[in-house]
Amino acid sequence: MQRQHYVPQLYLREFSPSDKDTCHVFSWFKENGKIVFTNINNLAVEKDFYTLRQSSEPYSWEKLYSNNIEPLTKRLIDNIKKVCDNALILNHTKVITVEMKRDIVNVLVSQMLRGPYVRELARKKYSTILPEVIKKLRMIAPIFDEKKESLLKAFEANERDEPLKQVLFDVAKNENAYSRIISVMNERNFFVYKIIGDLEFITSDHPVMVVDSSNGGSKPFSCGIESLTSIIYYPITPKLMITSTKKETYWGTLNDKDGSLFFLDSKNEEKFIEGVNRRQVINCLRQAYSRDEKTLRNAIRK
Repeated sequence: MQRQHYVPQLYLREFSPSDKDTCHVFSWFKENGKIVFTNINNLAVEKDFYTLRQSSEPYSWEKLYSNNIEPLTKRLIDNIKKVCDNALILNHTKVITVEMKRDIVNVLVSQMLRGPYVRELARKKYSTILPEVIKKLRMIAPIFDEKKESLLKAFEANERDEPLKQVLFDVAKNENAYSRIISVMNERNFFVYKIIGDLEFITSDHPVMVVDSSNGGSKPFSCGIESLTSIIYYPITPKLMITSTKKETYWGTLNDKDGSLFFLDSKNEEKFIEGVNRRQVINCLRQAYSRDEKTLRNAIRK
């Protein structure tokens, strides 16, 4: 068995108070309500989450993320930090280049689709559709050879989610399968929020949030990215957060600010910052993370 992370450790490292190779973050566990200073190696991880047991290359899905998406995530975070952490940078400065926007879209889409929430959503859809598909197949071709019959039985049993995992992997590696959601994301505005002062952002094991601005709802997949009221929040450090809105949102008044940096004053924007942190707690699957224990406790209490 192999332990596989569905939130990259290089991302979680940004929320550690330590610069050491072995990093820890303050972690809130939904199951028991406890906060523990935890090694990031033990967070947002499941055994064989991406392992394809029936494949000749069982770790090809994991390698897709580790060799492609995770280096892209690191490059994106490093580039945004390099620009936004400059002490001389001014509010409303354009900080997101065309290349960075492309990286942001790919990182956001990949992170939204790689975790347990999507797996569970696909599993429910799979279990609903599959019986009828198999029934029709047997009506069309009632006699199968031994190999095809074995494959059908495996799909019916869905042993260890293997057939489903293979389908999801085929989608993950197929650029055309992502083209629709990528094109929708490319039509959005993107901004970077930077906290000035003592407050900080927290994150979680489901860090990309799509919030419905009409009611504040942030339950995973309750608000689609095509909705005019959808706002995406993705904290990348305790002080920086990528945000995205539809171009039509707020009557298009933010279109000329696309790609800009916005300062958030800890005193004046305290309610907004704490609201975003609270949504991370609500939105998480099992855990929420912070560089500072006090910040995490405050998010839980709100």
